[in-house]
Amino acid sequence: MKRRVLLGSVPLAVTTTGCLDSAQLDDSAEDDLDDHGSSDDAGGQEARIEEISVLGTADPISVEATPEREYEYLEEKDEVRIEYDDPPDREMPFDEWGRRRATAAGDDKIRSVLSDEGISDAGSSIGTVRKQDVDEDKSSQDPDPSIFDREVGIGISVEITYYYEGDELVEEPDTDLDTLVEVVPPYIEVTMLFEEREYTADVPILCTRRWTDRERMDDV
Repeated sequence: MKRRVLLGSVPLAVTTTGCLDSAQLDDSAEDDLDDHGSSDDAGGQEARIEEISVLGTADPISVEATPEREYEYLEEKDEVRIEYDDPPDREMPFDEWGRRRATAAGDDKIRSVLSDEGISDAGSSIGTVRKQDVDEDKSSQDPDPSIFDREVGIGISVEITYYYEGDELVEEPDTDLDTLVEVVPPYIEVTMLFEEREYTADVPILCTRRWTDRERMDDV
């Protein structure tokens, strides 16, 4: 049987650019988050900002959603066949399908949270998120490994980006990492309301501070 349904999660409120157990940051870690580096390197140039990925500390949130893609449930194999505009179609286990749809719905919700908080310079995106990506020395406790035990290793990354031209910092976000960590939860619980059955997933979220060199971008 084929199902065609519409996304039932909170609608996307902002389109942004750029890209867990609720760990709390200790005082020294918080001081480290917004350290722009030192100016003690050779030549007196200011060091580039440290790239960090940590867990948010806001309370975890829960949403319900329905899948937005057309699919066919293959009951005899407990799999789904996803139909694309251009063949070939793809088959995958139902639980993997549920995880992928839950992550997409969670990403929509996090974008809405960023918009509600007035954070327009942070980007939310879906990608590979692993336990080892978390800078645990910046957090007061280790992330709960259970939320990284998944059918497919994807999650949500919320990023702020600093832009350099060579050694010069030319643009920085209005939002600092401390602020981002305060408004983003370490994970989001998403329940997908498939017609066949429900699927619930805790989707991990990383808060990341990164930098990019515009001169290198121009060379690409």
